Amino acid sequence: MESVKDKKNLSRNKTKALVFAAAILLSAAAVISAIYLFNEEKPALPQITIENVVISGITPEITAFDITVQINNTNPIGAVVSDLNFDIIWRYNEQNYIIGSGFKDKIEVGADDNFLAVIPVEIDNENLVPLAAAFMTDDYFDISVKGDCNVQVSVLSVNVPFNEHRTIKNELKPKINDILGDIKTVLFTLF
Repeated sequence: MESVKDKKNLSRNKTKALVFAAAILLSAAAVISAIYLFNEEKPALPQITIENVVISGITPEITAFDITVQINNTNPIGAVVSDLNFDIIWRYNEQNYIIGSGFKDKIEVGADDNFLAVIPVEIDNENLVPLAAAFMTDDYFDISVKGDCNVQVSVLSVNVPFNEHRTIKNELKPKINDILGDIKTVLFTLF
């Protein structure tokens, strides 16, 4: 039968072993962190670019955009991009209109990898009312996507802003002109 003294010694030995194991793990983490932090060849942050902005659909209530984001990770270890937030800004007649916003929670990118994420954004057409003339007259639209995200590579985590400008082709202009031509034809035949 174990005595109380033996149980206390056993408990102390277990505690010492746990403290020793924790000290070894902390020391290893400190050494790895020091190597990482003082290494002259620090990993570069993944590059985040807006590859494409496309009007993907339109209804009487909403206009849908697809925003294609490319993440280029040149590091030998994976990266996590999180909280990717952005505004879509339409420049028309020397004014900027924030027409909508997008968000992507989490994107994991492998080591030495490129990743394309298509982020759908639905915009209330009420936000586009000041831009209605552009749909009928302009061949191209000036769109900017401005935002930021958090990027984590190993123990390094940083907020990365981006502001990308794209000129997109007005795919709706010919359709709108066809509809207006049809309306004109109907009106002329009626009168």
